[in-house]
Amino acid sequence: MTGVDKNEQCIQCPICDLEMHRHITSWAWRCARCGVQAANHAATVDPIGWDSTSNQALTELRTTNAHRILELLQSHTTLPGSRLLDVGCAAGWFLNVANTYGLNTLGIEPDVSMATAANAAGNKVRNDWFPQAIQADEQFKIVTFNDVYEHLPNPNQALKDVASCLYEGGYLLLNLPSADGFLYRTASMLARIGYCGPYERLWQCNYESPHLFYFNPDNLRTLVEAHGFHQVGQTRIDAISIRGLWARINETGNLSPIIAAFIWTAVVVLSPVTRFVLPNDIMVHLYQRQVPLLNE
Repeated sequence: MTGVDKNEQCIQCPICDLEMHRHITSWAWRCARCGVQAANHAATVDPIGWDSTSNQALTELRTTNAHRILELLQSHTTLPGSRLLDVGCAAGWFLNVANTYGLNTLGIEPDVSMATAANAAGNKVRNDWFPQAIQADEQFKIVTFNDVYEHLPNPNQALKDVASCLYEGGYLLLNLPSADGFLYRTASMLARIGYCGPYERLWQCNYESPHLFYFNPDNLRTLVEAHGFHQVGQTRIDAISIRGLWARINETGNLSPIIAAFIWTAVVVLSPVTRFVLPNDIMVHLYQRQVPLLNE
């Protein structure tokens, strides 16, 4: 068994299948061999609801990043008419853009209010879980996980489920935060000296659906390629957008106006450096499902 142990006695590495060790805080773990990091938060995804604050905080960033992701896909395969599945599509930000590229899209979203918002925007979205929402004979050319994979309690099972509904030669795109990113490394350093606020925020500790894993580019590739995929591309996207930043900082409602203003100012001042110079905080990896050789 790999993934988060629901009894919180230990966490096993999804790559090495070894017991991980406590790391920085009482709830964080790290594999000494490959560096995968995990948390023993509850391995469930509860409804988070949909409101205007969520929309204002995320729409600009998700829309801009969706275009960059689709440009990456477009450089490797033909998009018009291709079937694309977006797992955990939320309010349909990625689907809204994907439809303009001529893709035949389907979204899956367990949160009823998010799924309702996505369908109201003209998308085809099933209010259900992956892979239960997929019919036995359904196949896709492209499967995407945008800010979803790090929330899953069993990363290996998710990859097996993807392989079962993806055409041979089809594409898997993973968009998720990086443990090598500047913000995450900074937050980890601050947590080691006792200031855990940024570290807890990056793990989304105060959210109904917290992060359960943090990967870096190397161990993520090792994990995915063990399931019959091969990495064929990657791109850089932004972790933060200035437009909507104030709403995103105040999304949880637990920061004082002074602290929120300080964070907003710091991000605005440092954004050119964090965007173009420092290690990126988001990984976007494109994998292709390998076609077996005839003599295999």
